[in-house]
Amino acid sequence: IGTLTRCEKCKPSPNWLGNYSPKIQIRKSGLWLTQHLNAEEINNEDVIVIEKLIDKTKKWVESRE
Repeated sequence: IGTLTRCEKCKPSPNWLGNYSPKIQIRKSGLWLTQHLNAEEINNEDVIVIEKLIDKTKKWVESRE
């Protein structure tokens, strides 16, 4: 959540229903989930771990086809 909050390219569309939320945190962040908005971003090591897990999952899915 902290990473998405800081992402300049990760913004909701103008038609996103959250723009009408009574909660200012939702409107400002562009996210429905407000917990961990101030959490640290993931680092490069985290990205590598995530990429490896995605590859592992893709291989597992392909093996089941």
